[in-house]
Amino acid sequence: MAEKIAECDTVSDLYRLRGLNGPATRLIASYLALAIGTLRIAMLWLEPLSMPVLVDAGRGAILLLLALGLMGSERLSLVLTIVVTTTAIVQLPGATGLGLLLPLLELALLALAAIALLKQPSNRDDSRAVT
Repeated sequence: MAEKIAECDTVSDLYRLRGLNGPATRLIASYLALAIGTLRIAMLWLEPLSMPVLVDAGRGAILLLLALGLMGSERLSLVLTIVVTTTAIVQLPGATGLGLLLPLLELALLALAAIALLKQPSNRDDSRAVT
């Protein structure tokens, strides 16, 4: 193992060695988005019906669709996941008890989506650039 670590030239080589590559991070983020979306929709049966609960259920439906997008390979789903989950930063200070679980899971999803976006290989082909 020490020889393999010594052969690594960059940090991305180390991540690849440990198995923390982009597709694995996207898959974990996809499963987490699926779980959060399901929990947000399930809150309709656990809390009295009100406008904030309906908004959370709508966010859950959006997260379910983003979970499908995260199973792909494009960057748009990663960017949209980051945008949707940034609202968890606002919800976190006022949350208590079980209501604290969903914002924490969304922050974990935010971190995973950001990591996967940073590890996404560039699709640009500089050899075809017009000069």
